[in-house]
Amino acid sequence: MTIRRLSVQLANQIAAGEVVDRQASVVKELLENAVDAGGHKIVLELKGAGRQLIRVRDDGVGIPKDELPLALAPHATSKISTFEDLNAIVTLGFRGEALASIASVSKLTLTSKVKDAENGYSVQVEGPEQVSKIFPAAHLNGTTVDVCELFFNTPARRRFLKSDRTEMMRIKDVFIRCALSHPQLGFELISDAKSIYKVPAAKDEESALKRLAKLLGPDFLRDGIAIRGENPALKISGTLLAPPPIYSSAQDLIYIFLNGRAVSDRMLIHALREGFFESFHRETAVRAVVYLTCDPHEVDVNVHPRKDEVRFHNTTQIHDIFVESVVNALSRYTKEPLTESLSCEKCREGDIEEAVSINNSSLPSFPKGLSFKVPEKDSNNDRVIKHVFSENKADDLKKTEFFKKNVALGNKAEKFNVRSLNEIEIKPEYSTSLFQFLDEPVAGVCLVRSDKRFFLVKEQSLLNKTRIDDYIYDVNNNSVKSASMMMPFAVKIEPLVIKALKTAQDEAKRCGFEIELKRNMVSLKSIPDCIRGCDLAEYAPKILSLIAVSKESLQRGECPSSLALEVVSGFQPLILNPDKIQSLLNSLSSIDDLLSLGADCHELPINLWAMEFLGKS
Repeated sequence: MTIRRLSVQLANQIAAGEVVDRQASVVKELLENAVDAGGHKIVLELKGAGRQLIRVRDDGVGIPKDELPLALAPHATSKISTFEDLNAIVTLGFRGEALASIASVSKLTLTSKVKDAENGYSVQVEGPEQVSKIFPAAHLNGTTVDVCELFFNTPARRRFLKSDRTEMMRIKDVFIRCALSHPQLGFELISDAKSIYKVPAAKDEESALKRLAKLLGPDFLRDGIAIRGENPALKISGTLLAPPPIYSSAQDLIYIFLNGRAVSDRMLIHALREGFFESFHRETAVRAVVYLTCDPHEVDVNVHPRKDEVRFHNTTQIHDIFVESVVNALSRYTKEPLTESLSCEKCREGDIEEAVSINNSSLPSFPKGLSFKVPEKDSNNDRVIKHVFSENKADDLKKTEFFKKNVALGNKAEKFNVRSLNEIEIKPEYSTSLFQFLDEPVAGVCLVRSDKRFFLVKEQSLLNKTRIDDYIYDVNNNSVKSASMMMPFAVKIEPLVIKALKTAQDEAKRCGFEIELKRNMVSLKSIPDCIRGCDLAEYAPKILSLIAVSKESLQRGECPSSLALEVVSGFQPLILNPDKIQSLLNSLSSIDDLLSLGADCHELPINLWAMEFLGKS
């Protein structure tokens, strides 16, 4: 068989088979080129989930007219020029084959303008030999790439594409990864003339967290656990989420970025999972956004054409550093370290009396008010005095430290220059809560005190009550936050319910649902932000049925509790730490609010037990 050189078109299509397999891969390559252009904002515009059009615009440095033909030529790039450059890659693109491969399977137009040029220029390629044609074009500073009719000349590959909904989800994931990896840039995703995501450039850590929450959900802003690690070999930062409950069906949500590049390296994912396992001692869904920075000479990114796999020169060291950083970050969540109340060496040596004399001057004095009695022995002092209740956090801290000192002293409290702990009283200006969280005897159940009454309360029921009250308040005040669906979600509903909903669309919108009615289907255009992630196919028909039934109440501005209960039933359970439980308790205004939980709240007859105990003694 005779050896012969492949045509340019055939060679490009073979390369395209590695680089371009669906719309999302085209989006990835174009977004990475836009990032390398060094601008401030990138806009991704789609039509037909990318089948008809993929357009990426940036305001970067642009491409000079003379270099436009090379931009679409195979193995032509401005990112590297020597072998040494390949050993320390700092840009996202460097192979020089993406645009040529994309152009071979689509109708591609590249328009660009450099800062000092009078006008921009466009380049197109067509024909079997990919001949470039250049012509003037009006354009702002930067570059725009239009990819039209993807795979128009390779119909076999079109048949392997999934539905528009599936392909759109993959594009969305690529967009989010690119936006997360470069928080210093603004990004916008537009699909069929509708803005799906629009995030500005982050200016500080707070705006970066808000940006993260907008892309991935409010959990990262509300419950995020910061991870920080500094090592000569690897710098680590990012945000972790505590694992969901064992009974939850939550999936992994892992975003790892190395030197600004989204990667899916097996070693890094294994280290992340191992850190979670060491912290919680069980296999769990991992949710994390982690940024890694290392010397580019110590990692090889030229492993796969997609550039999402990497190889470290010192794999074991990187793995151990990553695991240690994850464990350290999660340890601050799993257990709050007890602040040393008597920090002097005398206290550590066991000389309590001398420690008292040293620390006496720093103790606050309290006039008459509420008294606290400290147990003689307790193995977990943090649990005893974890919450000193007031609305002033600074005062809380001072009082907490005071009680920690006295708990540590135990029965020697009478040696203080102030009154014994039984007689210590809080200043009147300290506002106390009606309920106090005391302990968590088992996971999911908390021990609560109100004056001299004690209750066992199921934490999720307490959380759901707060959610119900919040949703009722928002509906009554027409302030339910809605989340637009990237694509309308259709659910089947009984014809009678659809008929009733025809006159209740305003009420549905008041509840957070924007709907479009069809013959036997309801198309959801937006849903309440609080139920994102729920199984809409299961919950939406029930909720919409209740909205139709409750039309008159909703018109009066009254949300039925049955409707709020059905909405809340679709919420995901959350892991609650003591501070969050106390916050939920603070929202209750009376004992009746707690007792309204029914069987999920059980009062302990402490007084009766104490009297029986006293009689026995």
